[in-house]
Amino acid sequence: MVKLICSQEISSLCSAVNHIKGGKAFKYFEYRNNGEELIDEISTMSLFNDEPMLIIVSPSFFNVDSESEALPSFLTSTSKGDLELCAKIASSERDIVILCCQKNKTSLNSEAAKIKTEVISKFSNTMKDKIVSDWIKNNSIVISSPTKDLLLSSLPNDALVIENELEKLFLLKFDNKKIDECDVQDSIVASEESNHFRLVEFLLKKERANSIKLYNNLLLKKYDIPSLVSIVSSQLFSLKLLKLAMARGMRGFEIETELGMSSYQQKVNSLLIRDIPAERIDELLANFYLLDYNIKHNLINSNLGMKALLIQ
Repeated sequence: MVKLICSQEISSLCSAVNHIKGGKAFKYFEYRNNGEELIDEISTMSLFNDEPMLIIVSPSFFNVDSESEALPSFLTSTSKGDLELCAKIASSERDIVILCCQKNKTSLNSEAAKIKTEVISKFSNTMKDKIVSDWIKNNSIVISSPTKDLLLSSLPNDALVIENELEKLFLLKFDNKKIDECDVQDSIVASEESNHFRLVEFLLKKERANSIKLYNNLLLKKYDIPSLVSIVSSQLFSLKLLKLAMARGMRGFEIETELGMSSYQQKVNSLLIRDIPAERIDELLANFYLLDYNIKHNLINSNLGMKALLIQ
């Protein structure tokens, strides 16, 4: 079996490795533009061991470089040597999985196109929800709906981190497998996405002390203030659109289609804005847009401007 697995994210590929691996032993080979070495590796393995699966990893797999996050050149090149290399791989009796990032949409050459291809989508909240739901079901975890929502909001969109955090939580509650909000808060490190959401929540509810405290914590983590202003503005705009959509009677799949907001995001966001007047969202959004403009034009100190909005 020869299979090409592509993704835009390193974490998704790592998760794919864990899924494919199961209990098998693996032989890793990192392709570095040496076709003969690659073929020798495949041939040697065929002679001595039929069990391990050979995984060919693009050079950027373990060392992320934005300039190299693309398909390995031998899969796209139309040179005679690379075409012959792909043909030999495709015809091999070895179990081979070619893992690579596919940030740039590049066409496979004619021989590589014969290799079975699987594209892993960019990690999303829907995928995170499925991982957590499967984990709860498979391990007979007892957890309430609000606690599950807290767990989801506290986990980042990173498959490897999620798996590690769930394993840690499982070991913590191994005896009774009943998880409450305190367990989640004590064991799960809040993700960046969760911090952004909490800051927006504090702002909308005018919880000034909590807003300042969280903001100062983010500064200690070396957050970039202009980027934070942009993120908060984007989240406020999404909440504004959701408020308008709900007011017009839109629900569920219609909102997901029109706004690109998953059912989980709808649930969490709708609970947040249920009792928040649309005018409050508009006011904050306008203020953050103005702050963003003033920062970009050097009209205000970014830190002072941000704090001024937090205490309004």
